[in-house]
Amino acid sequence: MTIDKPRFYWDSCAYISCIENTPGRGPILRSIMSLAANGEIVFVASTLVIAEVTKIKDPSTTAAEQSKLIREFFENPYIQVRSVDRLIAEHAREISRQYGLQPSDAIHIATALRYKCSCLQTYDGEQGNPKKMLAFDGKIGTPGLKIELPKLPLQQQSLLPP
Repeated sequence: MTIDKPRFYWDSCAYISCIENTPGRGPILRSIMSLAANGEIVFVASTLVIAEVTKIKDPSTTAAEQSKLIREFFENPYIQVRSVDRLIAEHAREISRQYGLQPSDAIHIATALRYKCSCLQTYDGEQGNPKKMLAFDGKIGTPGLKIELPKLPLQQQSLLPP
């Protein structure tokens, strides 16, 4: 019997914060990423993410070094990169129209729904903006897609330092 691994979808801001090891975000993101590296979860990423993650805040690296770091990051085998095909694009258009989301955010949601992700994790809407992704937790899709701040699966949360 094959057991499917949980599929996580990260918005571009989560990948950027993970690569940059952003204070207040980096440790949790790196903990989640280590679960993927250990084969416990899988990431699904739209090709749009690759286009959106363009630079990182690290003055000690050149643009070429940053580009190489980002490219190599997305070549990890536990990140399943999926194309934005016509069905995803049309679904995203409907999500954008119905919920007033930016088309790029709608593409992320449509991709997460298409590939049956357990959750979409993002910082988009952290300040409570009603037109950002976090405001639509459980409201899009059937069943509703879980859209949350990045966190470890419940069984792993005790692994984080206090």
